Amino acid sequence: MDMCRGLCSMTAILLVLTPHVTSSDTNNMRIATSAKLFIGNGSASQRHNTTETTPVTETTPTTTEELTREQVILIIALQISLTCFFFVGLLVCCCLCYCCGEYDDCEEGREGCRDRFSDCCENCFSRCVCKCDAEATLMVACVQSEPVYVISVHLPDGQSVRMSVKGTDKVRVIKTKVNNIVNLPLCYLNVYHGLIPSESDSLDEDRTFMDYGIYFGTDSVFTVTYGLHKILVQFADDSHEEQFWNPLLTVEDLVNMIYLKLQAAHKDMILIKAQRKGRDTLRTLVESDKKTPLYRLHKIKVSVSFQVVLKIIGQNTQKSAKVFPTDTVDALAKNFVRAVIFIYEGTQLGSDKKLKDYGLQEGSVVTLDWSVKVYVTRGGQIYKYSLLASKVVGTLKQILAVDTDIHLFEQHLSFHGNVLSDDKMFAEYLTSKMEGKMVIILTSQPWRVPVLLPTGTLIDYQVSPNNNVAFLKKQIEADADIPVSRQILQIGQNDLADDGLLCDSIVTSSSVIYLKEQIALKYSANWTPVSARWRSLFEELLQVSDGNLKEVNNVCFSTKIDRFKIGSGNKTEVLLGIRHDGREVAVKRFPRSMSQNFKNEKGLLTTLDSPNIIRYLDIAMDDEFLYLILELGEFTLNEFISTDEYKQNQGSISRDLVGHILESLRTLHTGHNVIHMDIKPHNVLIDISNRAKLSDFGISVVLPDNQSTFYTTAKGTYHWVAKEILDSATGKAKYKKNADIQVAGMLVYYTLTGGIHPFMPSGEADVFLCNKKVQDGKHDLSALDDIVGKHLVAWMLQPDPELRPTIEEALAHPFFWNVDMRYRFLGALGDEKEVKESWKQQPHSVALTLDRLTVSVFNTVPHWKDLLDQAVYNGVAKPRKNGYRSTICELLRFMRNVDVHLKDQPPAIQANVGNPMTYFTARLPFDELFLKVYKTVKDTRSSADDWTVRGSLKEYFKA
Repeated sequence: MDMCRGLCSMTAILLVLTPHVTSSDTNNMRIATSAKLFIGNGSASQRHNTTETTPVTETTPTTTEELTREQVILIIALQISLTCFFFVGLLVCCCLCYCCGEYDDCEEGREGCRDRFSDCCENCFSRCVCKCDAEATLMVACVQSEPVYVISVHLPDGQSVRMSVKGTDKVRVIKTKVNNIVNLPLCYLNVYHGLIPSESDSLDEDRTFMDYGIYFGTDSVFTVTYGLHKILVQFADDSHEEQFWNPLLTVEDLVNMIYLKLQAAHKDMILIKAQRKGRDTLRTLVESDKKTPLYRLHKIKVSVSFQVVLKIIGQNTQKSAKVFPTDTVDALAKNFVRAVIFIYEGTQLGSDKKLKDYGLQEGSVVTLDWSVKVYVTRGGQIYKYSLLASKVVGTLKQILAVDTDIHLFEQHLSFHGNVLSDDKMFAEYLTSKMEGKMVIILTSQPWRVPVLLPTGTLIDYQVSPNNNVAFLKKQIEADADIPVSRQILQIGQNDLADDGLLCDSIVTSSSVIYLKEQIALKYSANWTPVSARWRSLFEELLQVSDGNLKEVNNVCFSTKIDRFKIGSGNKTEVLLGIRHDGREVAVKRFPRSMSQNFKNEKGLLTTLDSPNIIRYLDIAMDDEFLYLILELGEFTLNEFISTDEYKQNQGSISRDLVGHILESLRTLHTGHNVIHMDIKPHNVLIDISNRAKLSDFGISVVLPDNQSTFYTTAKGTYHWVAKEILDSATGKAKYKKNADIQVAGMLVYYTLTGGIHPFMPSGEADVFLCNKKVQDGKHDLSALDDIVGKHLVAWMLQPDPELRPTIEEALAHPFFWNVDMRYRFLGALGDEKEVKESWKQQPHSVALTLDRLTVSVFNTVPHWKDLLDQAVYNGVAKPRKNGYRSTICELLRFMRNVDVHLKDQPPAIQANVGNPMTYFTARLPFDELFLKVYKTVKDTRSSADDWTVRGSLKEYFKA
């Protein structure tokens, strides 16, 4: 800083002194003295503080000498050098220093003064003089050197200017320099950093570039916009849009821009009004005493209108007219020679109104109207009227109904031999000039009402306007054989009340009446009640109004009332329905998205025509759903086991139900090579006679004759899936008929036990646990007391599919034998030779096996005879010297002998035994004895000595 200050002082002094150099010695002395004072004796401040002890005396030379040529040249060179030195120093100071104005208070220091007088340094480093010391010594305040950058500033008109700035400069420096170019107030200018301006990032003019974190590079770019603010452009149809506009544009320019933008879509466009004169610039809309432009506060409105084409219908003419919606009706009327009336949608247009006030738009139809003189003749009487040509004939009929005694429906009007239609305008019948007249002939004739029957036949019925609707219904009953009670007469969607007059109910004389039969009444006539469970609901169904009933393909049902929905599952619903022949049916409804399931089930049911399978009756469809019409069931199996009827007769009913279920499965497996794949209680229906039938074949498959396996993804319902399907749940499942067998075994146990699942004995609903037990083969059959039935279930539940019975073998199981058949089987076995000779030392292996079962069957007594009456045993055993041994073979022989020789016994023994079968089944552990003997004989099937094919036994082993 001191170096700069000294350099400035030296150059200033030398520059002051050099002009005064003369050729005299006196001047030479003055120069020397001045130089000595400034250079030799130190700075001015140093001299001021030094006490002078010797006065300075100026010596006047006593002689005057002429300067030599060399001295003059030297002085001139010195003067030139000093001048150059001064300007170089000044330039350096301009680059490195800044100046501030006059100090008012030296206590603020140089920095304070710099801030207070910064405005004087704003214009390109202007030089200012400061007084900071008491003696007002000349001084220039210097600051640390700061780089200057050259930036590019882009203007809206395409110009690009370059200017120098520093990081500590305020943004206003750009606005100021641009103002010198475009002569716009600073408030119009917005400065943005970068090439693309954005409303959100304009720079505040009172902040520095460093405040925004802007660090200049070699290509720093700024953009200045001319206050591009939103202007509302409002159109004649009250629609509007917002645009950005340049304030230097004129109002005329603005209009032209709107025109160019929209003329592609609206070629016939005209500017109606702008708020300012066309040559005014948008900047003139700024109030002079405000810094913010007016259009920031008040949006400019520009009204724009487009031509539309109207369709004008007049007498014998039809033409198009191009108009502006802002035109008045009078302007439209100027296109016509005579006074006319314009009608739009039944409303007469007022002459001083604008077309847009009536909602006229492109393609609107306007009727050209005028007054018509109408003469109506009836006999010798004439009725005169003045009507608008746009009025319909029905208007005249209403007037005539008042002026004459003829009801409007009985009026017959003709003009030039043409019958006038109620809904046509008079203008449509006129062929002469506008102001012409019409002569109409009025006659009275009977009124004929057209009625469209349900069959599609249209019949005209002659009635009087004063007849009521019930009168017409009686005529229809006579012709169409539809009882009055079942008739519904409608016009459009409105029902006609029986006690209403026809003239009040019907809109025009040509209105068509539609006859509909009441759906419920139509079906109730043929209904044959069968179902006990659903009877009351059928009675309710036949009382439902048509609005809540649906009739598809001669089947009536309701989809709107929930109580008529009797089942659902897998996106399907089952509804109660009645067929046209009165049969009660079930309507299974499929959404159209399940059309494949629908086709599959329909195809199978068509093939499976069996009393063991729910019967397919018909199909129907509408726009949304597909319908299967099926035989109606009373209950599903899971519902039936909760009924009192089942609980009171569980033993006999459950055995029959199991037989029905397996018979149904045999129909599938044997008769049609079908795998059901979804056996469960919900898919077993119980009919009115308690017969169980399989249903729901949506995912069932038909195997080709040469195929026994079907590969697909796992299907079915939780808890009712075979082990091998669960094992392959992550891939393709291998379906065979034996998969159905295992699930049917679960269903058999469920039926026999009143709803217990063999893999969920406690009724838990844990799907994972149930499936795990199925896969592990851990079933629990303890709830079933019937050991023969338990044997069948265990066989069907075998984890190994190959060890399960076929459906034929399952049905041949002795579970389905009655007691008589089981008893006869034991008797036939007791007659076999090997059983007779079981007492020998080397009995037959089968006899030996049977005898080994004795202890397990009779583990409570030492001899089976202890369970019988002693007199009976003694009487039958009397012929034998040693009686009967305690073995099973001996027991079988004893039972055979009682059955054959009881008639030879004394009456007392005969009376005691009674029926041998009843006697033995009551006293012996008959079921256990029978099952073990049966299993022993059956096991011989795989041996060389197969007893199941013996003559007396083969009837018991057919499968």
